[in-house]
Amino acid sequence: MCQGLEQHGPIHRELHGLCNPVRDAGAAGAPAVVSERADVSTSPPAGGEGCAAPFPLTHHAATRRRDGGWPCMSQPAQPDSPLARPMAPWAEGHTFVPGEGPAGAPLMFVGEQPGDEEDRAGRPFVGLAGRLFDQALAEAGVTRAQAYVTNAVKHFKFTQTGKRRLHQKPDSGDIAHYRPFLLEEVKQVRPRLLVALGATAAQSLLGRKVPVLKARGEVMPGPAGRDVFLTVHPSFLLRIPDADKKRHEYEAFVQDLREAARRAGVTH
Repeated sequence: MCQGLEQHGPIHRELHGLCNPVRDAGAAGAPAVVSERADVSTSPPAGGEGCAAPFPLTHHAATRRRDGGWPCMSQPAQPDSPLARPMAPWAEGHTFVPGEGPAGAPLMFVGEQPGDEEDRAGRPFVGLAGRLFDQALAEAGVTRAQAYVTNAVKHFKFTQTGKRRLHQKPDSGDIAHYRPFLLEEVKQVRPRLLVALGATAAQSLLGRKVPVLKARGEVMPGPAGRDVFLTVHPSFLLRIPDADKKRHEYEAFVQDLREAARRAGVTH
């Protein structure tokens, strides 16, 4: 099921670290975005022309746009700034992984936290679960240009076992620590519908624990006047050992995404 997965034109928007959106030169009528997922240069130019006042945050590296240009980089926030990137005590030295997608995306998907591959790449949903999510999203009739993807917790929490970094589930304190930043993302993206992928995302968006497997497919009132659609995280599918059950659950996940897209007015 996971072979031959492709990325579906994902859009990289560093919400809190870049200046005004730059229109994608590769597609007429495409949504305004900051940058496309592309190779990261180690020597980006400093600053940029024509920048409006940005959020006072920077990403760990600048990413070239499809047209070869560079997004405008802001200056780092002061340590006491309320907009400074959150960092849990255990996250020192870990990569801050921001969300990706266009402002005004009709759908905003929220996952748990970056994984090992996301931590190394500095981008969300690029690991095995992310590639499975891309495939399911495409089957549901949603393009990545119609979606903003992010995580409730912005750093990879893990335990080191030899050379391996094993995923460690965020606790309620971690969720609360990163929640204000996520709520600010919601205000900035302005989606029509929020989709909580799993229990951690649901708790962060709703401010309380929710039994996602029991409440799957339900819609609940969320932050900034946006409804929250509940479904599982794609990593849940990867953990199912039985092939038939895995296939069944994957089809149910695609159906959840179709329903979310319908509710957001993306599909009919």
